Amino acid sequence: MKTFMNSLLITLPLLSFHGGAFTSIFDVFNTKEIVEEVVDAKSCEIHQDITMNTQGNSKTTFDNSALILPEFQLIGPCALNNNEKKIALLAYYTSKGVSIYSPNNATNIIKNYRCNGAPYEALVVPAEWTATRFRVLLPSNKRQRAIYEAFNSGDITQLSDDLFKGIPEPSSSAIRYSTTETPASNVFNTIDTYLIWAKIPTEQGNMNVLMRMKKVTENENLSTLKFDLAIPKD
Repeated sequence: MKTFMNSLLITLPLLSFHGGAFTSIFDVFNTKEIVEEVVDAKSCEIHQDITMNTQGNSKTTFDNSALILPEFQLIGPCALNNNEKKIALLAYYTSKGVSIYSPNNATNIIKNYRCNGAPYEALVVPAEWTATRFRVLLPSNKRQRAIYEAFNSGDITQLSDDLFKGIPEPSSSAIRYSTTETPASNVFNTIDTYLIWAKIPTEQGNMNVLMRMKKVTENENLSTLKFDLAIPKD
């Protein structure tokens, strides 16, 4: 939006405020004020319809079982060896359901990932991998419901700790999908309890992300998760 005002008697000071406000420039010679609205104020971006598969089996190898952030790269078991300490989260199937694991909680499951039928052997013990923590946001809680309302209306513009003020920090090292269990801070569904706050340690400090779970297809070790992911912009 641009507006132009002519004036011979009034001169206005130069104003510069970026991030969703206005920039005002006074042209002394043309006695003209230019007001420009900055429309792109968001400091986060949303990746839509991300698909991840779980660990695979002796006949099937996936290339999207792990997610690297902040670079945003999906990789499978055959590519883990060069990226172990970069992984932000893992998709995994357990007898209790399709799950999302923190990498440093993968000690007892990492050998179940299959690369061309062979179990994956970690080069670095998973306990030294990224210590991502998760919290399923519960719409039954007023403060957490406000995050749902902001997300669904497109009003999430940043992912700083201020956005989550008043909500307990993520503390789960694994969360799981269930259509039968009562939703909890570590149990989600895709109907009404589908937002997950994850806190991921990076070289630049902790990074907050929001996951909007959209679809889960349960097929044991060949299961699939589909979600949107809000992450900070570089």
